[in-house]
Amino acid sequence: MLPVTVAAQTPADYYWWRALERAERGDLAEAGEDLRSAARHTSDPEFAFAVTSTLLDVDTGLALVEYAQTLRRAKRPHEAVVVEERAALFRQAKFGRSREESSVYLGFSPSDLLKEYASELRQLGSSDEARRIDDMAERYRQVQAEHFRRLRERQR
Repeated sequence: MLPVTVAAQTPADYYWWRALERAERGDLAEAGEDLRSAARHTSDPEFAFAVTSTLLDVDTGLALVEYAQTLRRAKRPHEAVVVEERAALFRQAKFGRSREESSVYLGFSPSDLLKEYASELRQLGSSDEARRIDDMAERYRQVQAEHFRRLRERQR
């Protein structure tokens, strides 16, 4: 990854590169703040899509970690380990150094895993949080479909 000072030419670029650097180090919360700043500083629709879809990846990664913590608090350590492993694989696929060099088969659907988490939250009586996670799952599915559409369009 290029150093922030070399890659950044505009405020949006600066926040974008800083977010990617932070996400690569595993600091998703700070990366999310930088991505929100990058989104406020761009008017380019293609760059805005990249920023908002990466922000959704950050939010998804954070939600998967929250899900594992919820399972641990519920004294379900075996399920928590599975979700932790999936969260780590997701972070590596989305933000690891090799993310641009190859694709990674996750072996699970992040949107389905988010829906499971939302269901768990509903059972715990957290309906507002469950709605937020359900919305995130639907946005994730839509963004992935849009990525696929754009890829097909570029290949024509």
